[in-house]
This record gives sequence, structure tokens and C-alpha cells, in this order.
Amino acid sequence: MSDKSVEITLNGECTIYEVAEWQNKIIEKWSDYSQTLSLNLAEVSDIDACFVQLLLSCKKTAHAHGAQCHLLNSPEILNDRLKNMHVAEILQDDH
Repeated sequence: MSDKSVEITLNGECTIYEVAEWQNKIIEKWSDYSQTLSLNLAEVSDIDACFVQLLLSCKKTAHAHGAQCHLLNSPEILNDRLKNMHVAEILQDDH
């Protein structure tokens, strides 16, 4: 695993309408999947299930390449959504 990490700051709405744009930005900046991916979510104002699927995909991709994916500064709206979708244990970590 590479010692380097990639941090991407997401902001605004992260819903079905923006998820393709966020996916492209993540792919562009996280080209070496062996690097740790940190997603800073402090400025995210709204999320939906499509965005949660994107987060799950990032976590799965990192795991498949022996890397980690961390969610930083998760807003309460995201934490609540993850609990309601029963995926909080998968996406949240001690980071």
C-alpha cells in the first residue's frame, strides 16, 4: 500500500443530480487505488441513497486494493441516513 493519501472535499448537495459529477471527481483525483482515500464531508448540505451508494463503492474499491477509505467530518444528516439505511457500521470508522 502506498504511504500517500488523497483527500477530496465534497460540498453542497450530494444527491442523484450531482452523484455522477462527484464520481468523476473522485476517479480523477484518486487514480492510484492503493492510496488511502479521505473524503471530507464537512460542507455537504444534503445527501440521498445514490450518494451513499457512491460512498459504499469507494469503500469497496479501497478494500479490494488493500487501502482504506475514510469519511471525515461527516455531517449529522449523513450519519442519520447511514443509520437509517443500516450501513453505518460499514462506512463509519474511528477516523
